[in-house]
Amino acid sequence: YQILVASSLDGLRSGKADVWDSGKTNSDESVGIAYKGPALESRKRYYWKVHVWDAAGKASDSVEDAWWEMGLLRAEDWKAKWITWKNPEDEADRKDIRWIWVKGQDALAAVPKSSVNFHLNVHLVDKPRAGLLFLAVSGDYTAQVNGREVGHKHEWGTFDRRDIADELKIGDNVVNIKVTAPDIPERGPNAGATSTKAALAALIKITDANGQKAIHQPRLPTS
Repeated sequence: YQILVASSLDGLRSGKADVWDSGKTNSDESVGIAYKGPALESRKRYYWKVHVWDAAGKASDSVEDAWWEMGLLRAEDWKAKWITWKNPEDEADRKDIRWIWVKGQDALAAVPKSSVNFHLNVHLVDKPRAGLLFLAVSGDYTAQVNGREVGHKHEWGTFDRRDIADELKIGDNVVNIKVTAPDIPERGPNAGATSTKAALAALIKITDANGQKAIHQPRLPTS
């Protein structure tokens, strides 16, 4: 075989392998042949083709042109920045949210599969226009509003959002979030540990009939 690599398609087709020419190589290898030319450049496209000969020295009838393009090889080559749409209202909602656990207990050393109930009482004078429950849990959770389940996830670790407007009523409303600490994994770096991480971050955003918004957060349990 002979591998030709060029910096342009025209150069490749004219036989000008200005990047790398392996030379005619006697070998039975057909895959996994390492590139042995000069250092390649980030973001650059390279054109290549392969000539092959059989055991009798007969060359292949056709040789197809191909190309590959390099990615970013060094940290300094990466100039892009993460961008996203920012919603000031959403950012304000989450500004004061924080991870909580049982008072006096270390959330980083929770008893595996132990459960904690977080409560919140919300009094409403009118039927709300909207009600949202935002939460993130290290472990499992079951959320209820006035005794009705509104969310349940196993091993949930990302931010979740639940619409609870239909469950809210005029007067007193009881929100309960039961969090169960994860079990100890049978495999992996934490296998055989005697404790685990468990915590809750949650808030309720209620919009009343006049469009006024209020934020409520569950109490920190004492046991």
